Amino acid sequence: MAKLVPLLIVGAGPFGLAMSAHARRAGVEHVVVGKPMEFWKTHMPQHMVLRSACDWHYDPSDEDTIERYLQTKNLKPNDVEPLALEFYLGYCDWFQQKNAIETVLARVHALNLTHDASTCFEATLEDGKTMIAPKRGRRGRFSLLHERAGTVSSVVSGWPVRSYLRFCRFRSR
Repeated sequence: MAKLVPLLIVGAGPFGLAMSAHARRAGVEHVVVGKPMEFWKTHMPQHMVLRSACDWHYDPSDEDTIERYLQTKNLKPNDVEPLALEFYLGYCDWFQQKNAIETVLARVHALNLTHDASTCFEATLEDGKTMIAPKRGRRGRFSLLHERAGTVSSVVSGWPVRSYLRFCRFRSR
């Protein structure tokens, strides 16, 4: 049986975690599907440094910033810039814990737009379980946020990847 969720966030990387924190603060019930920071942990060079500095972060409320994380470690920006991958992943873990972000540790195998009585997004996970999110959530906004197209093996037919990749949401055309 499919699980109905008001907001489905596909991907648990930086943008998926940021969207989850934002939804939680806005009081929007949601589910995040993905393994937190998996792409960064498995595909980035071990000694990589980010081009971003400590003033960049992905907390839309400016509360759980990299600067705030530095304070918990008694560090200054000069101590960690340029940001090493290991440091950044530590910040991401802290951000996830601080915002109590829980994820469904799975990948979305297929994502479809149903056209029955109520148009919905239907996400089939790799284990065969299904989650359904209404196409339009509160205030008419889309109820599916997608962090990156690479986590989905089949996408909504007829909708180009560029319409949602890197924007963390579907956009109507």
